[in-house]
Amino acid sequence: MSFFAEEEFEGSGDGRPYILLEYCSNGSLVSFLKDRRSSFYSHLNESNNCAPVDYHAMEKQWLQLCDTRGWESETENVAHHMVSTEELIKFAHQISRGMAYLSSRFIIHRDLAARNILVTDGRIMKISDFGLARHGGDTYTVSNVFIALPILWMPPDAILSREFSEKSDVWSFGVLLWEIFSLSLVPFDSPDVAKFSAVAFAEWLLEGHQLAQPAHAPNAIVSLMQSCWCLKPECRPTFSELYARLDEILSTTDTGTSYMLLEETDEVDSRLEELDRQIFDCLQQQD
Repeated sequence: MSFFAEEEFEGSGDGRPYILLEYCSNGSLVSFLKDRRSSFYSHLNESNNCAPVDYHAMEKQWLQLCDTRGWESETENVAHHMVSTEELIKFAHQISRGMAYLSSRFIIHRDLAARNILVTDGRIMKISDFGLARHGGDTYTVSNVFIALPILWMPPDAILSREFSEKSDVWSFGVLLWEIFSLSLVPFDSPDVAKFSAVAFAEWLLEGHQLAQPAHAPNAIVSLMQSCWCLKPECRPTFSELYARLDEILSTTDTGTSYMLLEETDEVDSRLEELDRQIFDCLQQQD
């Protein structure tokens, strides 16, 4: 996200500020995953761990789908049309890295969910929608009771106290993991939960109720997810710890690498510093 005055554009004249947003051709992670439910390639073994990717089986699955749907059979770029279990882990890995960066700058997002993750053409995850975000300090308390909050993505402690921190964002990240590995199902989508008030939902969570294991999550991801949902905030991992654990999980998969090769740190660091300044300026204007 970048901020510019209108006079910086050719032909502009009244000096109004404009905001330039990077175009993410795949839209939100919600729509991206929904669109690929039929072309998802699972390579979990009988023990619910990641087996090596069988690219021949992946191509065969794609050709069968093309035949069923009456699509043109294109085998040159199967990976562009399909999503594998390993790729879902890579998505989570990228998001955890972004959140670790935000947390290091004392930014609390407060609305981390698949709907607020944008996907570029190269399948790079972009954390978006900082409308509820706040900068500065370890915690932030919402005093305005009329502000709508994403209750289903919030931990019970934040629902009851309206106090947010990195650890409340970590709980939300656990729900986001559930969204990713369920291929964008709606969390807590049941009539029983729908009738709860916010306080009743928090109390229900405090009784130990959690989201069920998503169909496409390997054991390591399930364990990670559950650690995010620890009822005691201090027992939840930090985003730096989540990033490190996802790094370990990726190292055991077929390719063992993430999408983003970050050896060129000078360019990346300069971009992050500029992003840091822009986010800080935006959040200062909100407060």
